[in-house]
Parts: sequence; structure tokens; C-alpha cells
Amino acid sequence: MKVNWASIFRNSRTFFIRGNFSTQFLSSGIGWRLNPSVIAAFTTKIKDSEDNVRKTIQEFYFQSRGSRFKHVRKLDDALALYGEMVRIQPLPSEVEFTQLLNAVVKMKCYSDAVTLFNDMCLQGIRIDGLVLHTVMNALCSLPRVDLGFAVLVRFIKSGHVLDAPIFSTLLKGLYREDKFQEAHDLFLKIFVEKLCEPDVVLLTTVIDGLCKLGFTSRALNLLRLFEKKGICSPDVFAYSTVIDSFCKDEMVDNAIELLTEMIDNGIAPGVVTYNSLIHGLCNSDRWEEVEVMLKQMADYRVAFDVHTYNILVDGFCKRGWVKDGLKVIETMFQNGVEPDVVTYAALLDGYCSQGKMNEAEKLLKNMIHWGCKPDIFTYDILMNGYCKNGNVDKAIQVFQSLPQKGLKPDTVSYGTILDGLFNVGRFDDAMNFLNVMESSEGICPNIVIYNIILDGFVKNNCVSHALGLLSTMEEMKGLIPGIRSYNIVLHGLLKDGNFASGFNLFNSLPSKGLKPNAMTYGIMISALCNDNRLDDAKNVLRQMEKNGCVPNSCTYNVLIRELVKGKDHSGAVLLLQEMKSHGFLPDNTTCEMIFKSISTDGPGSDLLHMIQNIEERS
Repeated sequence: MKVNWASIFRNSRTFFIRGNFSTQFLSSGIGWRLNPSVIAAFTTKIKDSEDNVRKTIQEFYFQSRGSRFKHVRKLDDALALYGEMVRIQPLPSEVEFTQLLNAVVKMKCYSDAVTLFNDMCLQGIRIDGLVLHTVMNALCSLPRVDLGFAVLVRFIKSGHVLDAPIFSTLLKGLYREDKFQEAHDLFLKIFVEKLCEPDVVLLTTVIDGLCKLGFTSRALNLLRLFEKKGICSPDVFAYSTVIDSFCKDEMVDNAIELLTEMIDNGIAPGVVTYNSLIHGLCNSDRWEEVEVMLKQMADYRVAFDVHTYNILVDGFCKRGWVKDGLKVIETMFQNGVEPDVVTYAALLDGYCSQGKMNEAEKLLKNMIHWGCKPDIFTYDILMNGYCKNGNVDKAIQVFQSLPQKGLKPDTVSYGTILDGLFNVGRFDDAMNFLNVMESSEGICPNIVIYNIILDGFVKNNCVSHALGLLSTMEEMKGLIPGIRSYNIVLHGLLKDGNFASGFNLFNSLPSKGLKPNAMTYGIMISALCNDNRLDDAKNVLRQMEKNGCVPNSCTYNVLIRELVKGKDHSGAVLLLQEMKSHGFLPDNTTCEMIFKSISTDGPGSDLLHMIQNIEERS
């Protein structure tokens, strides 16, 4: 939203005419916006109009101050209130200005909050510690933590007491900008120089920052240190933050272990704690343990919230158990929990994944009928469903209808259509759609979009285009291609039999600061197997293990099949043993190939004897 700050602050008398704003009538709940015709009418009867509008704003102000401005949720309304407040003589207390400023920060209109703060200074409004903390929060959220530290200097010069919330805000700003070392140094400085009395919020801020930057183990060590020393003992939020991070890192056993430790330390888990664990267990297909966790929630009298149910609906639908997802929704109604747009979006995704697009369309219509307005995320799911089921034109129709529904396509929307067009071989249409995307206001292609384009080039036999685009991406500011980008191009090169360029790209990864993952090695091994270069494939497997990258099920299955096909039965059996030790099993295709080989060789099959020996030893 563009705001004419100059006219607002230059002449408060004409504020209501010049400021492009909407006034919310709290009593009636009706909002209106000044348009050119209204402005023209105002100009003819300016005095009467200004009096009427000002009277409305005054009523709005008195109602808002009674609720400490908590119900002010639109920037234009906040500006209208501020314009009225600076006209009142004597000026309202700094507490009211602080409350209004805080309301603007909660709207996430951080730049506007800073501008309001600057004008408060010009108006001579007293700036206390609470105002400074509010503007510091806005600056750190922009993110401009450097300016947040400038506010800290003003804190010190003004003689205000520095407390834990101030440093929590600065630490949060540093972590938000990935400035781990600076955050670490500030945290140490707080303790060494005793800058403030640390509290549990400050501790949780540091733990959360470490987890978000991928340092979950360090966060756990810090939590345990504070628990052991008795310094602002960690609370349920601190423990829940680490548990959630473990679950997101697919380290659910560590999360469960910490839950036990948490309970032993006398801290009762909350619904947020259990939601993280249930989500992690659902993602790991550990359904029996999900049931145990739900029972434990009931034992501890922790009520399920809408997020708990949503996790279950999403988990069931992602596994294709849509009927079970529907049963969960029925339970929600029975327990008085209203399903929200996330609930229905999960069910919609379940229908789309099963190709039941008619059911998906019915659900969407019912959502609207039930008063649950679908958001852009919901329509993104629907468009993806159409694309995955080969009906890209229907997806495009949904895309084109979004503005009529009051929704603006996001990057995911564009990426979905783009991917759908590439997948059905409509290369020219995809490139035309890309041009439309680049000309759209507010849409900037991100790394996900570029990966879709790379993948589209590869799928449509334009690998040289993909290689050229990858080189361009390497030179673009603010867009760093990750290992997925290189995996896509590597797959294209090797699929085309261009092993020289493929190996060059693979060998260049360390110089780009990238580490090959299981997918990278899997692409290499699969291509070498297809080219009957089994020794090279086995060498890549050993290199993979040497570099600390555990092969996945797909990698093992591909190599075992090629070894069986090439009659290298001893090599195949060794890999079967290794595969089993890592918790993987041969897939159906591999099993069929093994059985076929044994059947062809008859009772004297050496492969059969080797497998029998493995079973006897185990």
C-alpha cells in the first residue's frame, strides 16, 4: 500500500481528503473507501464534509482508546486515528501513541511504524522505553537489525533500563538475518558483562534461533545447561521448540526422548508439544506410536485443538486414507471443534492425489456453502490436482478465475501451471506463461520456479538450455542454485549420455560449496548402471559412503538389479546384506528380478544358496 506520508503530516487539516484511507465503523462493522467521486463531492462542501468525517474519526478514536487500540487492524484506520490524535490539544498521553504504534507493528506494517515513530518525535511526543522497544521490534522485523542496535544506543543515552525483552528482540533480529556469530557474541556478552537479568523468553529466543538455523543439537545442549544450572529454568515453550526442530529434522526418537526428559523435570507437555510429535510420527509412518501419543494426551488431559486434527487429516490423506481423514473431521464436529480452511485443504489434497477431481470440486463448493472461504493455498492444491491428472487446461481455467474470487495468484500458483505445461510437453505454452509471470506485479521467480524451468528443459530434451540457465543462475544476485538445481541438470546430461559433462559438473560441486546428497549419487549410479559401467557405479557407491552420505533404498535397488542382471550374484548378495543393515528392503521390481534369476538357474542357483546362507546366519 502506497501512503502519501507528506500530505498526511504536512497539513493535518486536509488529512482526511488527501490520505488514501478506509474508515472502519466499529459499531456497524461496515467499511468504506474514499473514491474520486466522493472526493469531488467533498470538495464542493468541504466544511460540512470535514466536520462530518472528523466527527466519525473522533467517535472511532474514543472507541479505539477504550480497547487500547487492539481492534485496529487496518493501516489506513491507524493513520486516520493518528491524524486525529495529533490534532487534539493537549495531546493524548504517550501510552496511547505507544498502543497505536504497537497496533501498526502487529499489522506487520513495519516501515509505516518507523515513519509514525519519526513523526511522533517531530510532534514532540514523549518517547519512553516502551516506544523505543516497539520501534526496535519493527526495525528488526524489516529486517534491519543494524538500525535496531542504533535504537539500543538511544536507550542507553536516554538512561532507560536495559532488560531481557530488549535483548530478546535484537537476538531475534540477528537470527532472522542468519547472523549466527553476532547472535552468539551478544548472548555471551549479556552473561559476561551482566547487561540484564536473563529470563526464559530470552533463552527460548536463542533456542528458537539456533533451531531455525539448523543447530538443534546446540539448542539442546543450551537447554540442558540452563536446566542444570537453574538459570531461568526452561519452560514448556523452550522444550517444545527443540522437540519441534527434532521432528522437522526427522529425528523423532530424539524428540520422544526429550519429551520423557521434560516430563521427568516436572514440566507438563502442552498441545503444541504433542502436535509436533504427532506430526513427526505421521511423516515417519509410525502410526502405532501416533495412537500412543494421542492416548498420552488424553491421560494428561491435554485437549486436541484444530491443529491436532489437521495434522491427522493431512497425515491420513497423504497416505491415501481419505475415509479415515473424513472420520477425523466427523470427530471434530462431535467434539465441537470447527474445521478450518487448512482441514478442508488437506482433504482436498487427498481427493486430488487419488484423481477424484469430481469429489474435490464438490468439497470446494461445500466449503463456500459452509462459510469457509477457500484461500490461494486451497486453489493451488486444486490446480496441482488437475495438472497431476493431465488436465492442465482446467488448471489454467482455475488460475484465470482467481482475480474474480478476490485472490491474487502467488509464486506457487505460477509454478504449478508452469510445471503442468512442461510435463505434458507444451514447451512453447510454458515459455509464454513464464513471460506472463515475469510481467506480473509483485511476482518474482524464486529458486523453486527456476528448478521447475530447469526440469522442464530436461524433460523436453533441451539439456543445453538447462545448462545455460544454470550458468546464468550462478551469476544472479540473491539467487544461489542449490544441490537440487545441479541434480536436475546432472540427470539431464547423463540421460543424454553426455558422461564427460556430467562428471565435470559432479566434480565441480565442492568448489561451489555444495555437498552431493543421496539423490546426486543415485543419479550417477543409475546412469552408470544403465550404461553397463557396474564397476564405476560400485566405486561411486563407496565414494558416497566414504563422504558420510548413506545410500537410500532407491540407490541400493538400482545397483542390486544391475548386479543380478550381470550375474554378479556375490556382489548383489553383499549389497542385500548392507541394505538390510541400513533398514531398507528390496522393492517389488528387485524381488521379481531375483526370483526370475533363481527360477531360470533352477535348484542349483548360487544366488538362492547365498540368500539361504544369509537367512541362516541371521
